[in-house]
Amino acid sequence: MAGMDLGKQIGPLPLGAWIAVVAGGLGIALWSRNQGSADEPEIVEDTSGTPGVGTGVNGSWVDVSPPTSGSGSGTGITYDSNEAWGQAAINYLIAQGYSPGLANSAITKGLAGGSDIGGVKMSVQEWTLWNLALAKFGAPPQPVNVAPPTSVPGPVTPKPDPVTPTPTTPKPPTNKVPAHWVEVAKAGDSISKLAAKHGKSWQETWAFNLKYRSKATVALMKSRGPNKIFVGTTIWVPK
Repeated sequence: MAGMDLGKQIGPLPLGAWIAVVAGGLGIALWSRNQGSADEPEIVEDTSGTPGVGTGVNGSWVDVSPPTSGSGSGTGITYDSNEAWGQAAINYLIAQGYSPGLANSAITKGLAGGSDIGGVKMSVQEWTLWNLALAKFGAPPQPVNVAPPTSVPGPVTPKPDPVTPTPTTPKPPTNKVPAHWVEVAKAGDSISKLAAKHGKSWQETWAFNLKYRSKATVALMKSRGPNKIFVGTTIWVPK
């Protein structure tokens, strides 16, 4: 700095003072930058796990990278097996925000023909997710036929008109009363006297009345017995 007058007054300070201030400022700036670089965390790529999206269940991961082979109508990808198709379908449904458990049961039941190993059939929700997967990936390599749940509304089959029963002619009673005489007891009459009038015994006449008279009359006659007959009592004598 030969020939430079460090004592020359520039503003409130001499030139030498200004040089010291500038040099100090540069030194502080350089030190601060080095300190900041030392405090920044080093970025390290995590290679300990499988790349993908965590499901939050048992710490497992779901691979959302596109498969390399398979047959989806909406993806242009073909699958070698139903298992590969099913895993891609489950991953897709989970990525759409559906429950992992519901997505898994829907695809598992669908690939099994519509029910699980216990015979529990697909619900309406599971059947809906199954159809979303079909629309996205197309049919699996080994197609399966899955009928909709019975609770899904379908065409209504009209009920047949009620059949009017054909009237039938009533059959005559099987307990047809044979021909007989009707006698009304008067004072001094008995079953024996009325039966003998027509050449019949009282036993035959008594049995005939018990067999062919109404239940109420039979009950009354049994309560009185064959030896008690009142005036006005009707007795049937067989012919």
